[in-house]
Amino acid sequence: MHRGSSLWLKYQLRLSSLNHVLEIVWSMASPHKDRIKTLEARFREAWAGQDRPLIADFLADFLTDADFLTGSGQADQKELLAALIPVDIESRRKIGEQPHAHDYMQLGPDAVAIAHNELQESIGSVETSRDLDATAFHSSAMLTKDGDYSFVEARARTNNESPLEFIGPYKLLEKIGEGGMGSVWKAEQQEPVKRLVALKVIRGDVDSEQSIARFEAERQAIALMDHQNIAKILDAGKTNAGNPYFVMELVDGIPLNDYCDQQRLSVRERLELMVPVCRAVQHAHQKGIIHRDLKHSNVLVTQYDGKPVPKVIDFGLAKAFEHQHKLTDKTMFTEFGKVVGTVQYMSPEQAEMSNEDIDTRTDVYSLGAMLYKLLTGSTPLPKESIVDKSLMEVLQFIREKEPPRPSSRLSSSSHSIEEICQQRQIAPEKMRQTLKGDLDWIVMTALEKDRQRRYETANGLAMDIERFLNDQAITARPPSSGYRFQKFVKRNRGLVASLVGFAALLLGGIIATSSALVWALQESERANQNAIAAQTEAENAFQAERSARAAEKRQRKLQLLAESRLHAIRMKSAWSDWQLGNVESAWQMLGKLDDAEDGWESRFLRTEFVSSEKVLFGHALDVISIDQSGDGKWIATAAKDQTVKIWNAKTKQLIYTRKIK
Repeated sequence: MHRGSSLWLKYQLRLSSLNHVLEIVWSMASPHKDRIKTLEARFREAWAGQDRPLIADFLADFLTDADFLTGSGQADQKELLAALIPVDIESRRKIGEQPHAHDYMQLGPDAVAIAHNELQESIGSVETSRDLDATAFHSSAMLTKDGDYSFVEARARTNNESPLEFIGPYKLLEKIGEGGMGSVWKAEQQEPVKRLVALKVIRGDVDSEQSIARFEAERQAIALMDHQNIAKILDAGKTNAGNPYFVMELVDGIPLNDYCDQQRLSVRERLELMVPVCRAVQHAHQKGIIHRDLKHSNVLVTQYDGKPVPKVIDFGLAKAFEHQHKLTDKTMFTEFGKVVGTVQYMSPEQAEMSNEDIDTRTDVYSLGAMLYKLLTGSTPLPKESIVDKSLMEVLQFIREKEPPRPSSRLSSSSHSIEEICQQRQIAPEKMRQTLKGDLDWIVMTALEKDRQRRYETANGLAMDIERFLNDQAITARPPSSGYRFQKFVKRNRGLVASLVGFAALLLGGIIATSSALVWALQESERANQNAIAAQTEAENAFQAERSARAAEKRQRKLQLLAESRLHAIRMKSAWSDWQLGNVESAWQMLGKLDDAEDGWESRFLRTEFVSSEKVLFGHALDVISIDQSGDGKWIATAAKDQTVKIWNAKTKQLIYTRKIK
């Protein structure tokens, strides 16, 4: 047994005993002290007689007192329960019964707590271990070895019970876990092969049909599954005493979170380990099985070929859904008011005190809580925040209190931020940046109180984790403004109702005082529309006129361009004819030019026609430009040899040459 767990339980027992003493001292001042003593004496006498008394009848008799209805009756009622329940437990044991705390559920949470304390004082400290079964218990939480508060069914255990050495062909070596229904042993199979296995057997003092049915359901649930990340069942049977057992592969590993911290895995490596866990849970869901108690101690990590492999174990609270499989032939049901699971990982629907409306998304929530702890070092509902709270307060926290985002929890964690970051090999500031954004939304989507907004499947969570690891866009998104407003309304119904009422009155006044302005506003709107129509018509006319002018301008440009091209064609034709010696054809082409087209080119050609037919020699390369003076006496030429020459137009004699640099 974990020493810390034992010390904590002993402290709780002593504290509960002290509270009981204080309640007795207080009862001495109670106005109903004599009445309670009288009812206790009558209760003992009834047990001594032949008729079995009911505490509810005595409680009803006590409630007829008018003073109770107007004074501190609740405290007096608790005193009466504290007096009658120990008598009832003692008397039932004398006739061979084994009372349980949940037998008193119909009397309320106080009765369950009193019965639990009475049973604990008579039993002694209750052993817990890493693999403590989280079977159903109404109002008492036990602290498991890994620090989680798990609701378990307290049962009397005989200290002189000696375990068997062999169960079938299996030799029991050492006990590695014990819970509300059974024990888990490390065993050695003797035949037909020798190997180490894990053997779970129901305890001899567990004789209720419900417990046996749940044990058989767990056995059948594991048998239905075949996944590399789920511990496999190898065999099943009954002991010589008729107690059922089953044999699984021995997972020699440690809880997921402990493994990650011990190996100082990075955030990426932790996320990579969560993916196969999600796949394993998805496989269980595909087989019609809901785990209902997923937590780090139920996922063990072991090494295969040097690589970490997580294994999901402990399907003790497994539930079949949609009638896909019948896990046991025995009638199995969960009583109304029973809480099933481990509070730090429990979904809001599990905290509703009824297990009728549970589906696969409750496991998605638990996976989100596991991921939350892997990243931040604590669960969404830290154990230090519930250690001094009652059951009803804890369940209300689970149903209503929104956990902070992982990036925010890191800043407010009770653990050392430096220690948390060292275990993940990352600097604190970079750790916050890593969590902020996509990882925040992935975790918070899995932890949505409204399961309609959670991931639909465990595989959906796994795929979003893989998208994050591959730097792809995730499907998780922050809630919309409409959704946040809806949540605000649900949290503040009274305030919102008052505001709505005030707004309705204000709106009514506004409507009454502004009704006279409606006609004026309508007329003003009509005037504005008419003005806009007139302005639009004027703008259209202006645009039409502007378009016409632009079209006319374009037409003139096209005409000038055509005339320019025609002039060029005519000049080119005349020049070509002149060079070919067709002087008459060239002269006729020049005659077609009007005064506007009569430029230096035409004047030059005319001069050539009038003068003698001489050729100008002097340039080494082609002439690129030629011009004639206004009086027709001189001709200037420029050539590609970078020279300019002046000629006598009449004699064609070179007059001047200049080199252009």
